[in-house]
Amino acid sequence: MYALSEDLAMPEKSLFGTETEVAIYRSELGAGGILQDEHENMKFAFSADLGRGTNTQLELPALLMGLRKCRALGVDNIILELDSFLVINWLKDGKCRLWYLEDFWEEISGILSRINFRFQHVFREGNKAIDCLVRMRSSGCNEEWFSLEDIPISLKGILRTDRSGLTYLRKSKKVG
Repeated sequence: MYALSEDLAMPEKSLFGTETEVAIYRSELGAGGILQDEHENMKFAFSADLGRGTNTQLELPALLMGLRKCRALGVDNIILELDSFLVINWLKDGKCRLWYLEDFWEEISGILSRINFRFQHVFREGNKAIDCLVRMRSSGCNEEWFSLEDIPISLKGILRTDRSGLTYLRKSKKVG
């Protein structure tokens, strides 16, 4: 079991503002995640195809992908930003309620037991960078980036807007 630290101060080393998210496009699922430091500088980003299934089936594999990368990079002070209340409740309870996700849950629990972390909910609408990564996956992009210079221009613009604190404006079609 791991100890939850919901009152963790801003990490000194890294903000796993790794908003790992699963979104459905064209009945296929993808994951995207971003690792940022405490100054919101991108350290790592990924876009990955998770195949077919439900959001619930693929939330944990998406989270696990991000945690594995943090572990590989030696990041052990993390704030997890998740858009899934279900996974957040599992983290709070320390227990996954679906037997077919137990293998993922055990590995996630093992990683979390060895790091300093806290988690918080973020609405999908406030997660534009991750949404961009997931959309890239749906158009065939299955990649990892380690430098801001290497990421696609659309994601670079979103990250710059986030860092500046500017509000997003979205044009939508009029219904009716």
